[in-house]
Amino acid sequence: MLLLAPAPVRAATVVTAEVLHAQGRYTIYFEVLIQADRDRARALMADYRSWPRLSRSLRSSELLARTQDGTEVVRTVYRPCILFICKTVVHVRRIRQEAGGDIVTVGVPESSDFESVTERWRILAHRHGTRVIYTGQLAPKFFVPPWFGPYLLGRTIRKELEYATARLEALARDEDVIDEKE
Repeated sequence: MLLLAPAPVRAATVVTAEVLHAQGRYTIYFEVLIQADRDRARALMADYRSWPRLSRSLRSSELLARTQDGTEVVRTVYRPCILFICKTVVHVRRIRQEAGGDIVTVGVPESSDFESVTERWRILAHRHGTRVIYTGQLAPKFFVPPWFGPYLLGRTIRKELEYATARLEALARDEDVIDEKE
């Protein structure tokens, strides 16, 4: 009987994910819905120590400094793979939480593989869950082929988002999560 019971369905949903490319810059926008408490989700997203549990490609995340105003300087190392090409990417950013709850980051280009990065995470209560809205702009220092880079980057981001949203939802709901890094 138990074998015939349907598996639990996750409510984590990627509403939209867009990647645009112009003049060496990528503009990324996505919106996701999760069935978890907004404050728990925000706490997980704001804590650099939890980030590796939310991403398949994130290899490490470490605090480099914390300023008196609460801004954190965090270094992350990613190893994303697009098709059969994998690349190690270092990203150092200054992270601050605004009074309204948004998380804002600005890249540190001299320590990163990006000329510039700006990101804003809005984490909002939505019905019985949380809506996460991300807007970001980045300019990599490394070459990304313009003729198919935005398409592949968009596809990779969407897959990572689907994974990260389900993980965020499970962690925010205190569910048991097995690490499945690939």
